[in-house]
Amino acid sequence: MELDIEGMAEDGDQYAQACLGLMCYYGRGVDRNSSTAVEWYRKAAEQGHADAQFYLGLMYRYGFDGVDENEAIAAEWYRKAAEQGHANAQYNLGFMYRYGRGVHKSESTAAEWYRKAAVMLKKGSTV
Repeated sequence: MELDIEGMAEDGDQYAQACLGLMCYYGRGVDRNSSTAVEWYRKAAEQGHADAQFYLGLMYRYGFDGVDENEAIAAEWYRKAAEQGHANAQYNLGFMYRYGRGVHKSESTAAEWYRKAAVMLKKGSTV
């Protein structure tokens, strides 16, 4: 049985949308297109999908095709994923606070996010 990821994504399935975003970004089974990846990540992220929020944060942080670099927006998306226990987002948000990238510099807040990431990673989970 073959899944219709595109159809599922178009029907609003956040997991399919995140998957399609990843497929578009890497060109797996579809044409590689970073702008389309951003669109699918955003749809999933707005529904609360932590991985999509994390990837959208990455795209804004580094200004991938499809979005302009914007560290403040990156931090917002990292925070949404981090608050759901996404270890990579917690670590990246810690980095943003440590160096004042898109947020006010705060080593104590950075340490809190690094600590949360360490706990999640010790449990063996990134989400």
